[in-house]
Amino acid sequence: MVELIEWQKALVIQKDHRFGAIVAGYEWMIRHNKIKDISFETFQDDFNLQAKDKGKNDFDPIANAVSKKYPNVRVKFKNFKDGREKVEFVKELISKNVPCMLSLALTSKKNISHEMPITFYDENY
Repeated sequence: MVELIEWQKALVIQKDHRFGAIVAGYEWMIRHNKIKDISFETFQDDFNLQAKDKGKNDFDPIANAVSKKYPNVRVKFKNFKDGREKVEFVKELISKNVPCMLSLALTSKKNISHEMPITFYDENY
């Protein structure tokens, strides 16, 4: 098993269980990387675009909004052709102690997915 070092020290509670998964995940990654001068008290409220009717909560628009307010924060994201490629990339990041999130499609219907931070991988799971 390979696990992010000290990922537990950056635990974040997702404030909005309807729309807040990506925002909470970004907050967790920023905390894990110990980036300074971030207003964590309001972070999820500030960047929950969908709850504020400022667009859809998706990886790209939230990353852009975060980088606009905090130029020292760069959230990168990547699309994959299939799940195997995604899993291999995530495993590589975790082995380098780089926090990451992934999105899993829950149905064949459009835009129904679950976004979550990844803290470890275990080949036996």
